[in-house]
Amino acid sequence: MLILQHDWLFTVPYLPIITLFSILQNESEDVKYIVFMARGSLEYVKSKEIIPNFRHAFREALELRKDRVLGAELQACFHWFDRPHLCSVEMYKKIFDMHILKRGDFIEDTFGTKYMTAIHDALTKQDAFLKWKKFGAWIYYPDNGKTTHLKHGNGRMNLLGTRQEELIESYKKTSKKRDKKGELALKHGEDYVNKVYGPEQSDIEECNKGENEVEKNDA
Repeated sequence: MLILQHDWLFTVPYLPIITLFSILQNESEDVKYIVFMARGSLEYVKSKEIIPNFRHAFREALELRKDRVLGAELQACFHWFDRPHLCSVEMYKKIFDMHILKRGDFIEDTFGTKYMTAIHDALTKQDAFLKWKKFGAWIYYPDNGKTTHLKHGNGRMNLLGTRQEELIESYKKTSKKRDKKGELALKHGEDYVNKVYGPEQSDIEECNKGENEVEKNDA
């Protein structure tokens, strides 16, 4: 499957998506994830190969696919970025079954960090390669890592039409509620605010209603 995010935009007119999907399907034992290049990954290999475990894994990965399609254009990746990438449903099920991710987590900050640390801290170079190969992460790396395929945009600006309008109204309502809560805290104290803002009161109208009820009870 192709994982997309609304705030990451492709910057090139063509990518060999069909070929990459074919690699993902036909080489599922070795290739389980393929991420695309962003600015932060420019010259990725050069920046990582100073670490002995990474350097060894790079070499073994190239050897693994040297006679295959796009052999030199896929390089080992030692992180699991959440920007646009290709991955199998089965692999994501495997990751979720590890119970590393919690609701609201970014996969690159949780699983991705653990993946990289395991490879970096492996006791032997061969063990580092095997830890990388277990999840088989690759980066599409044409032009020896000098070309980006993605740029990170402003997520709020990338939304269109009614969804953008809904988000703006939500921000306004949240801001009003926060301001009102702050005013009440300054005037009456935190205990009073807790009376007014119950856990089920989620918008400014409910807060106004709650404030009126409390004032009646205190009168």
